[in-house]
Amino acid sequence: CESLVSVDIPSSVTRIGKSAFRMCDLDRIEISRYVTDIGDYAFAQNGASYITVDSGNGYYKSENNCLIRKADNALLYGSNNSVIPVGISEIQAYAFSKCDSLTAVGIPSSVRSIGQYCFDGCTQLSTVIFERGSELRSIGANAFYKCTSLESFTVPVNVNFIGNGAFYGCSSLNNVYFENASGWYCAFSSTATSGTDIAASDLSDPVTAAKHLTDKYEIYNWLRA
Repeated sequence: CESLVSVDIPSSVTRIGKSAFRMCDLDRIEISRYVTDIGDYAFAQNGASYITVDSGNGYYKSENNCLIRKADNALLYGSNNSVIPVGISEIQAYAFSKCDSLTAVGIPSSVRSIGQYCFDGCTQLSTVIFERGSELRSIGANAFYKCTSLESFTVPVNVNFIGNGAFYGCSSLNNVYFENASGWYCAFSSTATSGTDIAASDLSDPVTAAKHLTDKYEIYNWLRA
């Protein structure tokens, strides 16, 4: 349904199923007060401009053009015009996928994980800023897949996992700054307890670190002991 740009969801709908509107081209996502469950990837890869949730909904809310699950304060979907609210616990898989007009994003310190393919295809994304005191632990596989305008990136001090291909196709990424360059190794398994060690001296050099993430060790999962 790549040509579907709008949809009117009737009040009788209480559940939106898995991948229901995935890879459509919806400009606006509107959730009524009656929706109690939104399946995985329901609005993935849409690149919407606006997201709203009826204020009477007890399960979901919208803030700053973000769709948020109230139970755990997880950000499910963002838009080209989103500002990630303070207090978000995680940014889920495909949250900003195909938001190709998104140019900058600020990640609040409360965010502990960035899901797989989170910023996939955000070709205009050039700036990612982490709030001081970031609690981020995990960057999912292909999280910044083909973010071709991204030139530099800082890996916050508490990150201990970077999924395979997290920066695949980031052709402009020339500098990666590791706040903690020690203890890193790479492996095919995401749960490996050992693997190929990556020298701290390599990761302390932003240019070498970028080359390792986008080329030499790009296909591996990165873990920190």
